[in-house]
Amino acid sequence: MTDESNYLSRRELLAGIALAGPVLKAAPAEGSLFDGKTLDGWIQIENSATSLASGGIIDPAGFAGKLTNGSDAVSVFLRGRLLDSKAVVKDLNRVIDGPSIYDKERFSGIVLRAETVQLLRQNPSGQQLARLNKLLLEDAYTVELAKSVTTGWVVKDGAMASTGPGAE
Repeated sequence: MTDESNYLSRRELLAGIALAGPVLKAAPAEGSLFDGKTLDGWIQIENSATSLASGGIIDPAGFAGKLTNGSDAVSVFLRGRLLDSKAVVKDLNRVIDGPSIYDKERFSGIVLRAETVQLLRQNPSGQQLARLNKLLLEDAYTVELAKSVTTGWVVKDGAMASTGPGAE
């Protein structure tokens, strides 16, 4: 039997999600400078691909409800890793940055996207492992979490151009 006094309430989770701000992760400074023609040498991974921001939770109430009351294996797993009601997103990012959260039994009833399966087969590490963990959470919470993109930049007319929201 588990000690449920350590679990956060739905209200605490909602408050923590609402208080959390955007999360930025800087990529290591390596590779060549932008040559105006290609993105070769640039680390091609969008910040949101390996971390969760409060804006990535599109149904905060539903997400909080699943985390506090969900009987599915992923919610039970995450519930044991949320430490602070004011830092829910921070705690989730700690999970994303940690070791692989994939367990065959834990994700047995969850439909994984092709990108998730492909990355899972590669036994990734570093940023790619964080990407895998984020994809697994997005696949487990399809309604509650927004889908992130892998890259947010292309070369357009000799300049780096964003492919994110508002880009044409």
